Amino acid sequence: MENTIEILLYKLLELEISLEEFYENLSQSDFAKANYALKNTAGILAAEEGKHIDVYRRFVKEMDLKEDYIIDDHIMGEVDYLLVSMKQAIQGYGIVTAGHMIAKAIDNENKQIFLISRITELLRKEPLPSFINEMFLFLLNEEQRHLSNLMPFNKM
Repeated sequence: MENTIEILLYKLLELEISLEEFYENLSQSDFAKANYALKNTAGILAAEEGKHIDVYRRFVKEMDLKEDYIIDDHIMGEVDYLLVSMKQAIQGYGIVTAGHMIAKAIDNENKQIFLISRITELLRKEPLPSFINEMFLFLLNEEQRHLSNLMPFNKM
């Protein structure tokens, strides 16, 4: 099977789902139930990831209605490596305060920003329509906005 933009978006959607599940599971943990700030922070972060999931699902659906835009295997190989690294880093060890949760969320956002920036850079070398670049720039802006929303809370 050839690698397509739709498959790439689906893999990014899976990452967002993993992040939402991470935050949601943490918010429902016994430890968080005894720590109101941690529970609420994790719940809010899960809801934010839920919004990102909706955006990715919309883009996947849009791409499903268009032709298959093939991308080079080396691009998907690099993306797969970065995605595996990110998914392995999603864990709650050591998170005992809302401040720890915010720091972890900031780290996750920075990794996603790097990932989408790298994808955008790699896709510039491909003969793709401009709307695809615009789509990834939109996703990058979303992640950057999410990061900027988190930064004021980094002092918790």
